[in-house]
Amino acid sequence: MIRYDVSIIFKSPMNRIMSLLASLVCFVCYSEVLLNERFTHYVIAPVEVEQIKTELRINSPVSRENQVFHGGTEWTLVPHFRWTKERNLCRIRDVQVQLNGTYTLPKLDNEQIVTRETKARFDAYYLALVEHEKGHQDLWISAGEKIDSILKNFEPFYDCQQMANEAKKRISKVIRDYQKLNQEYDTKTGHGRTQGAAIR
Repeated sequence: MIRYDVSIIFKSPMNRIMSLLASLVCFVCYSEVLLNERFTHYVIAPVEVEQIKTELRINSPVSRENQVFHGGTEWTLVPHFRWTKERNLCRIRDVQVQLNGTYTLPKLDNEQIVTRETKARFDAYYLALVEHEKGHQDLWISAGEKIDSILKNFEPFYDCQQMANEAKKRISKVIRDYQKLNQEYDTKTGHGRTQGAAIR
């Protein structure tokens, strides 16, 4: 019996955010996909509403292609399976698809002294950021469910290595398709701006 793991990592810029101060890990099952979520935060300390955007820009450690983002999420999709050979036929067994997501978000470091308006504006912005990232999550869960279905319904092969290579090829095709869907989602939402993830 052979165990086969495929790890695919992809990053999603969540309309500008990232760092490492606090972390929370959650495990949830969606259909046949095991979801593992982890939240990390970096701190900002605006006193007035007008300072929120500047604080995000100054304190965010996230940058890609010379562009600073206030936050982001890194997703890792990991399909696990085994194969067995019986009566000269190789079959995929014990399929488990895991989706790991690490969110990096801002956090107010001075909640006790900020104005009520500043806290309300930040809270609304934070919720909109999370909503946007959950949209990416939904897409990757869908990708995981599709991979799970492909592997569980995989036709038998005479050659086990050939079967494993074909499985990896089909998994990669699903990933490419869903990377494109995630890019379209970002374009449609302006990386969350149309969902309220914007500070003006």
